[in-house]
Amino acid sequence: MKDLLKVTVTEAERISHDTYFFISTILRNVGENPGLRKCVEAYAVVNVTLTKAVSLFNNGRYAEIFSFMVDVSSAVGTCKTNFNVPGYNINPIIEKNRETNVLAAMEKSLVI
Repeated sequence: MKDLLKVTVTEAERISHDTYFFISTILRNVGENPGLRKCVEAYAVVNVTLTKAVSLFNNGRYAEIFSFMVDVSSAVGTCKTNFNVPGYNINPIIEKNRETNVLAAMEKSLVI
């Protein structure tokens, strides 16, 4: 189970960093957009939180990861996807939020 937790923690961190970069790039290209801005802010929090979770994992403090995943889910929840993203028929952040939430849920279930 420790190996699965390691995979989910590191994969969630990777996806979060990729998502932050993706949203930041779109925001730079299209100019100010309140929805995108909120998502950039949300994923900045998610990135910091997941980096802390990886550190906890590396130090064998597995049970403490649970509260961080609650924070991840909460931050992702502030990234609403009810806006259009120029160049996309469907808001791509919907899928990115889903991926992050699935991995956070997996981590929570593994450390209970």
